[in-house]
Amino acid sequence: MKDAQNLSEKDLSVAKKSKMTKKNGLLLDLLIIMFVVMLAFGTSVALREYVILSTNVEGTSMESTLFTKDKVYMLRTNKVGRGDIIRLENPCPLEYNADGSPKDKYLIKRVIGIAGDTVEIRGDGYVYLNGEKLIEAYTKTQGSTFSFEWLGDTNIKIGTIYEPIIYIVPENEVFVLGDNREVSLDGRRFGTVSLDKVYGKTLFVIRGSKIIFLKK
Repeated sequence: MKDAQNLSEKDLSVAKKSKMTKKNGLLLDLLIIMFVVMLAFGTSVALREYVILSTNVEGTSMESTLFTKDKVYMLRTNKVGRGDIIRLENPCPLEYNADGSPKDKYLIKRVIGIAGDTVEIRGDGYVYLNGEKLIEAYTKTQGSTFSFEWLGDTNIKIGTIYEPIIYIVPENEVFVLGDNREVSLDGRRFGTVSLDKVYGKTLFVIRGSKIIFLKK
């Protein structure tokens, strides 16, 4: 009888813990939904102005992680690490408005290297970080990372470079790449980027009716 009673008490304890876990999960989901609604409808001006920024994705350079029409919510910060998806000022704008301002003023890219890192792009299509080959499951096509020759100061590719290209990341800078390596304009074109030109890192993405939290 004691064994049966102990077993019943254990089962009851496990059931209680399971219910608490579910409640905590539901509470977290509810808080996230409330947070998103606040942002979407501008109920917290201070939050939107000073803490959070949102931007819409245009183009294919971050596929298959981000897609055109995705709405990305970011924390306003330049304290970023490897794997973070960030918003940065575009060092090589493609098009300009009539007033001379760039149409594509900002880019969204992934941080590959931070201060002190050595990033190497070899002829095998992979990135090597401090001598270690990166297996980047988030890229659209594995083994598609190559360096390119460019036509003068333009962003027109005129050839692929198969010899190793090495980038040593200075203090207070980062090296970034897009996840769609075949089309992305990124560190292979403009080198490392100063943290002064970084304006946020991704918290989550709204895609249709879904809330997506991105993994590094």
